[in-house]
Amino acid sequence: MKFLLICILMFPLSLLAEEKADDLISYVICKNRGIVRTIRVEWEPTEKVCLTLYTKDGKDKEVGKAQNKSSCNMFLDNIRTNLKNAGWDCKDVSQKADLHSAASLQ
Repeated sequence: MKFLLICILMFPLSLLAEEKADDLISYVICKNRGIVRTIRVEWEPTEKVCLTLYTKDGKDKEVGKAQNKSSCNMFLDNIRTNLKNAGWDCKDVSQKADLHSAASLQ
């Protein structure tokens, strides 16, 4: 009986942890001839929307906004594809471990 109670109490916590993992920011750095551009997806919890932001010349521009994170990631993927087709080298640095290697792109 104790085991069942523990399982019932722990299940919602595991869902919260899974939701937090989904809230990770998508972040891509692209480089071409010493010029760096970034594309990232941020979650706005107060508005319950995600934003896709494109940084060029140090200035952020909102290029997409949606209620569904997969839509924001589609905006990011479209821009990354366009940059790659134009000769840019792009790297996904969404994971914290990848942030150290992002410095090598700059």
